[in-house]
Amino acid sequence: MSGVDGLSDKLVFRLFAGGGGNQRELARKRNQAKQKELQKNSSAKDKGGNKGLTLQERRERDAAALRAKTEKKKAQEQQTQ
Repeated sequence: MSGVDGLSDKLVFRLFAGGGGNQRELARKRNQAKQKELQKNSSAKDKGGNKGLTLQERRERDAAALRAKTEKKKAQEQQTQ
């Protein structure tokens, strides 16, 4: 073993002379773009808070949230009058 502090010659060459590239970085960027495109093309049932819910369940959940929002707004308007 010759080299700096017991490191092999190949390792020393890689550290100081380069010998690499940006293939890993390019592959990472390509994969990020691919994942973003796949997520964009997925349907509503596969996204975040909708996972595992049927269309009817999502509609009921959204309607209940909208009713609660309108009731809250009406209550605030009545308090100000």
